[in-house]
Amino acid sequence: MPWPRGPISWLASKSPTRRRGLVMLASAVVAGGLSRTAGSKGDGIALAAPTNIQTETTTNSTAPTTLAANTSSVGWTVTNAAGASMTGGTSGSSFVGVQGNSKTSYGVVGTSVDIGAAGVQGTSTDGYGVYGLSASGPGVFGNSQNVGVTGLSVGNNGVNGQSTSGKGVYGKSTSGSGVEGFSSSSYGVAAYSSSSIAVFGSSTNFAVQGNTTGGIGVYGSSTTGNAVYGVATGGGQAAQFDGTVTVNGSFSATGIKSAIVKDTAGDYRRLYCQESPEAYFEDFGRATLTGGSVSISLESVFASMVNTSDYYVFLTELGSSSGLYVSSQTSSGFVVSSASGSNSAFNYRVVAHRADVNAGRFQKVDGPTRVAGPDTHYLDKPPTPGPSPRVPDLPPSVPQPRSEHVHD
Repeated sequence: MPWPRGPISWLASKSPTRRRGLVMLASAVVAGGLSRTAGSKGDGIALAAPTNIQTETTTNSTAPTTLAANTSSVGWTVTNAAGASMTGGTSGSSFVGVQGNSKTSYGVVGTSVDIGAAGVQGTSTDGYGVYGLSASGPGVFGNSQNVGVTGLSVGNNGVNGQSTSGKGVYGKSTSGSGVEGFSSSSYGVAAYSSSSIAVFGSSTNFAVQGNTTGGIGVYGSSTTGNAVYGVATGGGQAAQFDGTVTVNGSFSATGIKSAIVKDTAGDYRRLYCQESPEAYFEDFGRATLTGGSVSISLESVFASMVNTSDYYVFLTELGSSSGLYVSSQTSSGFVVSSASGSNSAFNYRVVAHRADVNAGRFQKVDGPTRVAGPDTHYLDKPPTPGPSPRVPDLPPSVPQPRSEHVHD
């Protein structure tokens, strides 16, 4: 079977000695002067690229391929009449290390049969290790039975995506996670926005979901605005909580506050909260006169939460009236007496101001304002990426990579 046209077919037409020399030249340039030998994974050998290359040309049945000497911009160039080319320079030059160009396929293809080795590796001290640029298709495309593209960094961004008008990073999956992040000690996925939405979820089911085994599923924080804000339209609910809810702060509602309780027939009934223009706590009890009077002490827990210097006591006698009244009242309790000296039973109600807040009577507050949601029209229909680019066939002499998954 004939090999594909291009630099590889030109190298194959030469004698074994010449092929080995040119392959070693290309390896030295790709690795920046450092390459692995095929027989030992751990040994490195330094190869300096020649500074002068004679122009040579070979012609096969499809197209001529030429190896040219240095020019003003590259160290060496391999060109093919069909449009494919590869250029490179030495590690000590200002040339491009390796540049691959193609009109219809991939400019550079890297293959490795060892799972621990790299098909293509780019290294840079202060620039781009690997840089992909495309006018309309993917700048960099990874295709794998395990991980298509992996980014690793010890102190910066492992993978960085930027866009002036589109999506910086876009993930899509038919059955798994479109985008997934993991961190053992920091944020699995972090999002920032200076003027719009940091995280946006759109779904016909759950737009955003947070799960935790012992921490916080979803956490919202704000310095001056709303940490969490929900809007419901069309008869839905702005929020629903299935479980205990705790509010560390004031709670206000423009509507009714009520409990929903199931009756004996199985129907849910609404029972309303009792409101007051002032902040009161109240307690209830029952007692019986002995010798025409009885002393009642305020329960210590209740007394610690209210203003005991001034509180109200309401009496309801059980049975015929015997003229009950509060004969004395202190910060620790009160005495109930009977004008007729009877020993009747009665109910009492104590109402006192809440001690830990300073809530004025009919206190004026700012009414709630509806928060205008961010402009999300451009996110209603996320763009659909085009078809994945075709993976070119490799020459028969290059072993296909194994399909085993890389284990952690």
